[in-house]
Amino acid sequence: MINAEKLPGISLVGMSKAEWTARRVHSIGGSEIGVIMGFNNYKTPLQLYREKTGEAVPDDISSKETVYWGTMLEDIVAQEFAKRANKKVAVLQQIFIHPQYDFMTANIDRDVLGEDAGLECKTASEYKKGEWQGEEIPASYILQCQWYMAITGARQWYIACLIGGNKFDWKPVPRDDELIGMMEHSAVSFWKNHVLKRIPPKATAGDFFEVTGQDEYILPDDADTLIREFITAKDMKDEADNRKRTLEAQIKQLLDGRQKGRTGKFTVNHVQFESSVFEEAKFKAENPQLAEQYCKKQLKEGGLRIKELIAKDPKAAKGKKDSQTLVRKTA
Repeated sequence: MINAEKLPGISLVGMSKAEWTARRVHSIGGSEIGVIMGFNNYKTPLQLYREKTGEAVPDDISSKETVYWGTMLEDIVAQEFAKRANKKVAVLQQIFIHPQYDFMTANIDRDVLGEDAGLECKTASEYKKGEWQGEEIPASYILQCQWYMAITGARQWYIACLIGGNKFDWKPVPRDDELIGMMEHSAVSFWKNHVLKRIPPKATAGDFFEVTGQDEYILPDDADTLIREFITAKDMKDEADNRKRTLEAQIKQLLDGRQKGRTGKFTVNHVQFESSVFEEAKFKAENPQLAEQYCKKQLKEGGLRIKELIAKDPKAAKGKKDSQTLVRKTA
């Protein structure tokens, strides 16, 4: 049993959803430490920073089917865990606060009675079953359990998951003090060096930036390094993609029009299928008003177009300004 009475916290009794949501904005919870550590596929550190500083409003995901059913099935998952693990669990109506850092909080699913442990309840689709095979647990959930142990001081946590609506699994998560130390360090750095100082963390894949101005902006000097790395990475990808297409074409050529082929080590199947293609341009031309009714404008990411500026040799530029440049397209 977690010693809740001796832990700092806030009672959830009588607290509205709006109050609970407001408190979350001013703290780091168990489902957010994975974002900070880079183990979340749905949110980036920069997006989380914007939410914590009030620059962006967190999406209300409570109405999403996966979230809704996860909430609805939480008690069933907890009861099934208690049955299969032969343990007793209890609900604790409290938000726990880290004894040293008041911006670190934990809202746990269940207390496991009779031992210094808690329980995290999850649901997952059939497509996610591979993440739970054997001793496997999704990394973000491991961090979440360790986060709760960091705040409550518990020695162990359990995680139980209903997979695909018809497969149940539960696993212990022993306390890892080294990992907890890394999480606390990352959380403190994120909160004190970014949130409190209003200094955004560096963007990562998945961040979106809307263009709001057309005037040219002078970038800082270190942008040159990022741009060159970007060009190199793009060139390597283009080269790899082109090589892949070339090899694929040569293998198809060897098949000589046949669907299947075999070597001593491989079998090859040239897959082709027919599909219907909607002729959008033709439809718009023949039904302009109807097409306009069903057009929804949205902002799409078009990537970067980069040109490298190469300074001209002053000796070769007789009668011209030294600052004149040639433009070589690189991306």
